Amino acid sequence: MRKQTLMKQRNLSLDFTHSIPLFWVREGRFQVRIGFFLAFFLGLGTAPLQWGIYLLVQKVVPRAELPPSIYLKAKDAYLRNDLSETIRLLEPAAKEPGRNPTAAFLLGKAYFFRSTFPDAERIWKNLLGQVPHHSEAQKWLARLYLNQGKVEEAEQICVQLLALDSENPEGLFLLGKARLSKGDTRAGLEYLEKGKASLRKLAEIPLELADLYRQFGIKKRCKEELELALHLVGKANSLYHTVEGSLKVLEEP
Repeated sequence: MRKQTLMKQRNLSLDFTHSIPLFWVREGRFQVRIGFFLAFFLGLGTAPLQWGIYLLVQKVVPRAELPPSIYLKAKDAYLRNDLSETIRLLEPAAKEPGRNPTAAFLLGKAYFFRSTFPDAERIWKNLLGQVPHHSEAQKWLARLYLNQGKVEEAEQICVQLLALDSENPEGLFLLGKARLSKGDTRAGLEYLEKGKASLRKLAEIPLELADLYRQFGIKKRCKEELELALHLVGKANSLYHTVEGSLKVLEEP
């Protein structure tokens, strides 16, 4: 009787293995082992229960994420211009770009500045495949394409970027460059002018910071923010003289 029971469990577990999806097996040996154990121990052979086990395993055993300490070391290496060390530390992030988008993006930049453009393209394309609206990856991939003369590809990415943020200064600038590269001077100038107008709107940020620093009596930082705002708004803007006047008052003894 015991032998028959064991044979029945064995057959059920074998039936279970035949119905395991291939993509589950690819997720890792640890998950597969858990599935085998649960199927054998519980003697579950029906498809609904098998899928229930699969979902349980996916919930209990999440995919590995890059430890924050590794990213910080890689970021430090990047700032020291040690691109080889940055790549060595972050390469595991390329396997799961959707779970490590910040690390994957930085890895792409390390490859880009090391002039290993095919790898940078691979990393950013994989990242965008899992995180479609990663704006920084979009902008840098568009830059890469423009540098390589792939104007159509760069233009397509810029259009996708601006579909979500129509006033993105970098997106407008890159699209303007793409149109100029195609010989469309009129459209190129139009997008560059829009990018400049969007950039001027960013002056609101340093103005707010300048006001805060003024309230706390931090004159040096207040001056720095006002100077930045002055450059951003430009002389043609009516706000220019107001900011200039605030800066002069601040410089008075």
